Amino acid sequence: MKATYREEYLEDGEYSAWIVEVEQKKTEKGMAIRIAAVVDDQESPFHETKASTLVGPVLAGGSRLAKWFQAVTNQKLEDGVEVDLNDMMLQRVRIVVKNCEGNDGKSYPRIQDIQPLNTEPDSPNN
Repeated sequence: MKATYREEYLEDGEYSAWIVEVEQKKTEKGMAIRIAAVVDDQESPFHETKASTLVGPVLAGGSRLAKWFQAVTNQKLEDGVEVDLNDMMLQRVRIVVKNCEGNDGKSYPRIQDIQPLNTEPDSPNN
């Protein structure tokens, strides 16, 4: 059996993926929301390539969480109205991934942006 060694789990770039985790996490800086997605265009059905990120738990204004929630669920956020972040689960999306160094010195794929799958990628000038 042969395998290909890769320095990084997932190369920087854009991928179609499924959101598989949306959970609250306690970090050194306080509470955060962890969002993880599994890339669905993989070479092997036996290998799951996952990327994740931590975002602030604030669902307001121009926060990444608010932007991503609206993009993924197509739900409009209204002042004072409670939403369920689990509505993001199992949604097929486009993720932008960049490898970042973790506290252990290793490189990990981190989600930089989440967009609906049926849209064109954001222009670098936006």
